[in-house]
Amino acid sequence: MYILKQYIDLRVLDDILKIIMETQQSNITKKVISGVIALGVLIGITSMIMKDKTPDPATVPPRQDTVPTDTATPNSDDTDSFTTPTSPESTKVQSTTYTDGTYSASGTYKSPAGSEEVLVTLVVQNDTVLSSTFSATSDSGTSKNFQKQFADGYISQVVGKKLSDINVGKVSGSSLTAKGFNDALSQIKAQAKI
Repeated sequence: MYILKQYIDLRVLDDILKIIMETQQSNITKKVISGVIALGVLIGITSMIMKDKTPDPATVPPRQDTVPTDTATPNSDDTDSFTTPTSPESTKVQSTTYTDGTYSASGTYKSPAGSEEVLVTLVVQNDTVLSSTFSATSDSGTSKNFQKQFADGYISQVVGKKLSDINVGKVSGSSLTAKGFNDALSQIKAQAKI
C-alpha cells in the first residue's frame, strides 16, 4: 500500500510539474509575443515621427558635395591651393544681405612658427556660398600640414551655407588655420554687405 501511495504521489507530482512547465512555457510565449508586439508598435511610432520630420525634397536646397582639389602650380613649393567647383543652382531668398559676386581676402593668424597668411575666395549668390577657394603659404612644415588638413575638411562648413551664418571652428585637428580663414571671412562679409 505504501508503494502504491508513493506511486500515486509521484504521478500527481509529475502531473503538477507538467502543468507548471506548460504554464511557464505559456508565460514565456506570452512575454515573447508581447515583446514582439511592443517592438512593432515602437517601430511604427518611430517611422511616423521620422516621416513628419523628413523635409519636403522640393524645399531643401541641393547638397553641396564638393571636394577640394589641388590646383597648386608646378614647381611651386611654398603655395598650396584648394578649389571647389561652383554650383549652377541657386536658391530663392526674399531679402538679401549680401551682393552676389566673387570675393577674395587674405587672413592672418599666429602659429608656433610665426605669422601665417591664407587667401580665401568665395562665390556668393542669394546670400549663400556656392564655392570656395582656400590658399595657404607657409614656410613651416607643421603649418603646411595643418593648412592641408584644414583645406581637406572645411568645405562642409562653408559651401551651401548662408554667408552670415558661417564661422569656421576647428577642422580636422587644425584650429589656428580656422582663425586665419575667419579673419578673411570677416573681410569678405564687409566687402559683400549691401
